[in-house]
Amino acid sequence: MNVTAIYRLFFIILMALTSFNCLAQVSPSDVGYPYNHLPWYTIEGEHFLIHYQEGSEKTAVTASVIANHIYQPITELYSYEPNRKVSIVLRDREDYANGAAYFFDDKIDIWIPPLDTPLRGTHQWLRNVITHEFTHIVQMGASMKRSPTIQSIYFQWLSYEDVRRPDVLYGSPKGIITHPFSTVSIPAWFSEGTAQYMRENIFYDYWDSHRDMILRMNILHDKALGFEEMGDFSSKNSLEREMVYNQGFDFLRYLTEQFGEPIIGDLARASSDGSNNFGKVMESVTGKTGSELYYDWIQNRRDKYKQQVKNVNDDNTKTVVESGFMNFYPQYDPQGKRFGYLSNRDRDYATTQLILETPDSTIVVNEFEIPKQKSDNSNLFDHFSDLNISISGIHGKIIAGHITYDIRSSLVGDFNAENILGAVSVAHALGIEKEMIEDGIKKCSAIPGRMESFPLANGAKAIMDYAHTPDAYEKVLGTLKEVSLNDACLYVV
Repeated sequence: MNVTAIYRLFFIILMALTSFNCLAQVSPSDVGYPYNHLPWYTIEGEHFLIHYQEGSEKTAVTASVIANHIYQPITELYSYEPNRKVSIVLRDREDYANGAAYFFDDKIDIWIPPLDTPLRGTHQWLRNVITHEFTHIVQMGASMKRSPTIQSIYFQWLSYEDVRRPDVLYGSPKGIITHPFSTVSIPAWFSEGTAQYMRENIFYDYWDSHRDMILRMNILHDKALGFEEMGDFSSKNSLEREMVYNQGFDFLRYLTEQFGEPIIGDLARASSDGSNNFGKVMESVTGKTGSELYYDWIQNRRDKYKQQVKNVNDDNTKTVVESGFMNFYPQYDPQGKRFGYLSNRDRDYATTQLILETPDSTIVVNEFEIPKQKSDNSNLFDHFSDLNISISGIHGKIIAGHITYDIRSSLVGDFNAENILGAVSVAHALGIEKEMIEDGIKKCSAIPGRMESFPLANGAKAIMDYAHTPDAYEKVLGTLKEVSLNDACLYVV
C-alpha cells in the first residue's frame, strides 16, 4: 500500500468520525436551547403572513415571493381558498430540514436548511417545500367534511359492573365501544402524492431517476406497498415511509395521465361529501374502485419497467452486503483485502455507520459512540494514556492491542480527542504502520474555520469558528473554557 493511499484513507476515516461527532442527524426535539433569543418579525401580504427571526430577512422576502406566486395555481386546482391568511414560520435555529402543514390552523413550519437525501433528486428547496406544504393546506381544506374547528366527532358507549355501594356511583367500567368520525379522511399516499405533484406546470418537485429506481425495483420484485398499505405511515421503517411518498406521487401521475389533472381536485372535493372510504370516493369520481385503479397502475408500470430492463443481464452480480437499505460509498483498499462502506444495517431509520471489513474481523463505527471492536488478533484498542488537552492541542498516548501510539495533535477539544481515538483504532485494525498513524495524526490540521487557532504577537491565541447556532456556540465556548488556563480571559468577537 503506497503512502499517498494510506494518508488518503486515514484522512477519510478521521473526517468521517469528525462529521459523526457533530450529530447532524439528531432530532431537533432533543436540542435543549431556547429559540427566542432573537426578535421575530412578520411580512404581511394579501394571502400570507411570513414570520421570521432577525438574520433571515432575505429568506423571508424570498419565501413571500414564492408563496404569492403559487397561491393562485394551487387554489384553482382544488377550487378552494383558505378562509384566512396562511402563516408561514421560518425556522433557522437547527441543523434540520423539513416542512410541516397544520391544516386545521392554516399554519406552515419551514426549516430553512435544504433537504439533501439520496432517495430524491436535486431541487430548489424553498420553492419545493413551500409549494408542497401549501398544497397540503389547500388539498386538506378542500377535503374537510365540516368546519375545521371540529377536528373529529366520537360516539362512545360504556358499560359498568353492577356494583352498588353508598360510596360508589357506578361500578368499574367493563365495556367500551368508540366510533370516530374524522373531519378529514385522506390516505397518506394521496396527501403526499398531491403535495409532490403540485401542478403540471409547476416543477419545483419532479419525478426524478432516484424515485424511479426505487419504484422500479419494488414493482419488478413484487415488493410494492399494497393499496391499503399506502394509506398510512404506521409500522413502517423509513424506506417504507419513503415508498408511501414515492408510490403516491407516481400513482397521482398515472391518474392524471388517465383522467387529466382536474381529477386531483375532483377527488379532494368528493372526499368532503362524507365517505371515509377513499376507494369508494375514487369509484364515485372515476367509475373504478381505488383497488382497481391501483392494480391498473401497477400493471402499467410493470410492463414499462420490464421493457426497460429486458436487455439487462444481472446473472454475474454478487450480493456483498445483505442487510441495510442505505448502503453507500463502498471502497476497497489498494490491495483488495479490506472493504469499507456506510450502512444503516438493521436499523429502521436511515442514519448510517462506518463498516470496515477486514480478513478476520468487522469493525462498526457508530456515529453516537466511540468505536469498539474485539477479536483475537490484537486489534482491540484500549484507551488514552497520559491524555492532555489544552489550547495548544491534544497530547498523550493511545494503547491499541500491544502497540502504544504517541499522539501529538494541534486539534482542540474532547470531541477531537474522541475522533482521534476512533481514527487510530480503525487504522490500527487495518494494519497501517505505527509511524504512519502517528504522522497522520500530527499532520491532520483543523478544518478552516472550525476551532482554527492563530498565535498573536502578545502571546495570546485567537480561535476562529464558524458556529452560528446557540447549540454550536455553547459547544465552542464550553470547549475553550475547559482548555484555557484558570486565570485566562475569554473574549468573544
